[in-house]
Amino acid sequence: MGRSERDMPAPKKSVTIRKLKVINAKTGAAYSIDRITETAGVSRRLVLDLCQWRVIEPVKGRTPETYRFSEEAIYRIRRADRLIRAHSLKASAARILLHLIEENERLRHELRFWRG
Repeated sequence: MGRSERDMPAPKKSVTIRKLKVINAKTGAAYSIDRITETAGVSRRLVLDLCQWRVIEPVKGRTPETYRFSEEAIYRIRRADRLIRAHSLKASAARILLHLIEENERLRHELRFWRG
């Protein structure tokens, strides 16, 4: 039996997804700024801006050349980058928005816990 055009599924829309590199993360590992920018797919300038506004903080180092970041920093950089791009935000605004989003997630998690 043949299928009519009406029965055929609509073609899916083309979506461009940014490539994310997956790293072999070790617990407690610290990554250089070059590794972070490569892994998160962002510019060095963005990472430094996010450090300046304390969206992320290095776990080691006093200068950009000696900074070392945790896996959590990679996650926060990616989230901040998405917010900045999607809403044309500055790093300072992304910091506030990230804080509110994370607080909301924490409260939802706590609520689920108490509801059983």
